[in-house]
Amino acid sequence: MLIVITLGSWRASGVADFEDLESSWYVGGAVGMSGLQPEGYTSWDMTDENDVAKKVYAGFNIGQNFGLEAFWIDFGEATVTSKTSVADAKVKYRGYGANVIYHAPSYFGPGLPIVKIGVAKLSTEGEGVAVNQQNNVNVMMGAEYELDKGFRVRAEYEYFDKDIDQTSIGLN
Repeated sequence: MLIVITLGSWRASGVADFEDLESSWYVGGAVGMSGLQPEGYTSWDMTDENDVAKKVYAGFNIGQNFGLEAFWIDFGEATVTSKTSVADAKVKYRGYGANVIYHAPSYFGPGLPIVKIGVAKLSTEGEGVAVNQQNNVNVMMGAEYELDKGFRVRAEYEYFDKDIDQTSIGLN
């Protein structure tokens, strides 16, 4: 690393100001409602297909409009009833992945439309029923609204698979 000394102060050459670096990173969390539709509906009936979804994410802004984001989501579980037995079964859904995020320019003030495309590894766990694992490329949409410098509220709709979608609201 090259250190440049001028007038009694020092600065690492090629390194952004701390404020610029700090404003480039963000973390967030969201809560919402997931819609779960496990495959295999010929052998069971859906009893409960909605649950509370919880998500955490972290990102890095690349320039003014683009960023990279990593996430982990607990979609909750769906309850199904087997057509061949009286016992209920559950299918739990979780996922993690990464997105490229685009903040579209907004001419309406502090609200920013966002579009994300990413890859997710979806993990399904069946209790009393066999399930398939999923790996998908996803397109997600939403909007962010800047509350105060450094804080944004995010509303999103995310479609992961014909089995899973979610609507959430979060805070960056």
